[in-house]
Amino acid sequence: KINEDNKEDLSLLEVQQRITTLFLLHWYFAKKECKMTDEVKNIMHNFSYQNRVSSREFCKSLVDKEIKIEKNKKISDLIRQKTWYYSEWNNDPTVKNMLNMLDCIHENFYEYEAFDKLIDENNSLITFMFIPLEKFNLTDELYIKMNSRGKKLTNFEIFKSKILEIMKEQNEKELLEEFSEKIESSWADFFFSYKKENEETFDEIFMRYIYYITEMIYATKISTKTQYDNEKDSPFDYSKKDLNLDLKLVEETYKDKNNIKLLISILNIWKNKEELTEDINKAVSSKYSEGKVMLFDSNEKINLFENCIYYENFEWLNRILLFSFLLKKSKNKNDNNYDDIRIIRNISLNIRSFYRSQESYTPNIRYYMLRDLFNIFEKIIDEEDPYLYLLNESFISRGEYIFPEIKKAEIIKRKPELKKVIFECEDTNSTKGNLVNLINLIEKYENKVIKLIKFFNDKSHYPLILRTMLSFDNYGIYIGKGNRYFYGSSNSIYDVLTYSNNNEIQSKIQIILEKIFEKVQSNIDIDIEKLFINTIKENMKEMEKNSKNFS
Repeated sequence: KINEDNKEDLSLLEVQQRITTLFLLHWYFAKKECKMTDEVKNIMHNFSYQNRVSSREFCKSLVDKEIKIEKNKKISDLIRQKTWYYSEWNNDPTVKNMLNMLDCIHENFYEYEAFDKLIDENNSLITFMFIPLEKFNLTDELYIKMNSRGKKLTNFEIFKSKILEIMKEQNEKELLEEFSEKIESSWADFFFSYKKENEETFDEIFMRYIYYITEMIYATKISTKTQYDNEKDSPFDYSKKDLNLDLKLVEETYKDKNNIKLLISILNIWKNKEELTEDINKAVSSKYSEGKVMLFDSNEKINLFENCIYYENFEWLNRILLFSFLLKKSKNKNDNNYDDIRIIRNISLNIRSFYRSQESYTPNIRYYMLRDLFNIFEKIIDEEDPYLYLLNESFISRGEYIFPEIKKAEIIKRKPELKKVIFECEDTNSTKGNLVNLINLIEKYENKVIKLIKFFNDKSHYPLILRTMLSFDNYGIYIGKGNRYFYGSSNSIYDVLTYSNNNEIQSKIQIILEKIFEKVQSNIDIDIEKLFINTIKENMKEMEKNSKNFS
């Protein structure tokens, strides 16, 4: 603040540790190096205690009175032996702590000369973070609470200060009041319920969640990165315990008050842990369940929120699904219909690449894609009927990932009774939402398809299924390294069943699957395993016959 002499005063609320230590360091080296000039004294007199007279008098005497610092004597003993030292100061905890700190400084730094370096403004030995409270409209009480134990400000506290500063500058009084009140009460209580026993505070999980929301808002509404940029990964890093807080990104995200409103609306979604768990359990599952969206995760207890706050299995797919779910909830779309989230899941899973070296499909979602994707995803969430949206919209961007969903939408609108069949067929680890090579068969054979899809989903049947497919035709997927081809593996049939990278191979796979389905449907009561074994034998005989005729 500006004082009577038109100079700027700095009034500090917390002086017990950091600032007092800085004062003592300057005093120690000035005394030891005989550089306690009148000018230095005048500057050091500016350090004072307002509420404790004894502490204030001790600091003044410390600066004014003479004392010779000796190597092998404790400074506290030297000071207590001085005639100017009052015995009543022994009862002042501040004075006692200052004497202890001086002993510590003396023990560690007697051999050094550092006064000139300490006052060198161009090459400071010591720096610290300064946050002016009045600029952020924070109360003294809040700062005292934050710093009562002398710990450095956490990322969480710094973020709070920054977001409150932004709202103050925007003159958003209602948002400011709501945010500042709830972040200390209802939101804090909610996140405290998720604090692990071995953690001191809940700041870490609260900050990770807020920073994740900030990342998604920034990526979907602000970022202009494209595939041609060098930096394709997210600039937000919250994977570590101490996340790398970037205040520039925070400021850029929330300078638009609509983004602050979105953050607040998301933080307002759940009042307690029970509400969140109920909502998550109604929406997703680890296996096919009518009315829910399957997440292809081996963990039966699925909670995307906990994946985020504890940063466990929180890759791009789960980040996208959680944010889509949060947008849906923030828009008050609690209609217990999660077809929109299902479509978003499928489109996200379709963003993949077939890596020949790995002989498998690998997720290929990139940070720069999020803005385009959520331009579509938000409309899918907003529409009363997401399938009509898919059919009526022209998708110039990301159309290759959306086409399989458009095909499903056509069938669902034409034959609504097949929606449940489609959902059950795509909620398997063998298909993972992708029915590109099966959708025509589902329309043709309807619910009769489910029995075979379940057979396909049993890992113990994979070798038999792949042998049966190969007995019909050579669908080998070329993987290079000479004449090497991929036909599937005993651990996964997904990469073959959903293959779409080469039109010729894909067409072969579709024809093979249709022949298998025809076999099964014409022998519906026969054990499928036996049918496959017999089919292999029949096809082998036919191949031998054709081979003899050809020779």
